[in-house]
Amino acid sequence: MASRRSLVYEYEQKRRLLPRWVRKPLAAWWDRMSMVLEPKWFRTTVLVRAAWFSM
Repeated sequence: MASRRSLVYEYEQKRRLLPRWVRKPLAAWWDRMSMVLEPKWFRTTVLVRAAWFSM
């Protein structure tokens, strides 16, 4: 858990370097990606993206 906490801390520090107009959409995208890559949704996400990219 300590390594995850340090990664989040590093992300927060690097994020402050970006302007707000980049930071907000990037944070929203990161929240969506972390949600769909949770174990509950991982399989569905992979299957949908595989179908999408195979077209």
